[in-house]
Amino acid sequence: MPEKIRKAYSMTPPKRHKYNARRVAGYASAREAKRAAELRILEQAGKIGPLNEQVPYTLLPATAEFPRALRYIADFTYVDRETGQVVIEDAK
Repeated sequence: MPEKIRKAYSMTPPKRHKYNARRVAGYASAREAKRAAELRILEQAGKIGPLNEQVPYTLLPATAEFPRALRYIADFTYVDRETGQVVIEDAK
């Protein structure tokens, strides 16, 4: 890659988040980091089952008509031990 092009890429400012959220402790926002901490405490207390983060789901698979699959990434999934239900959560 020529030097001029390489410099142009490095001078591009980082892309801003749609809602001006800032990354905190590896999470997309402070709210998501706070919720993750709360859920870890509940998991240690035994109130919820295994906590999973950034779980991808395919809502519609790719077809000949629509070559790209429709996907959703949940922030957290866990099992509520009192009800036995799987909870899919998004921190917004």
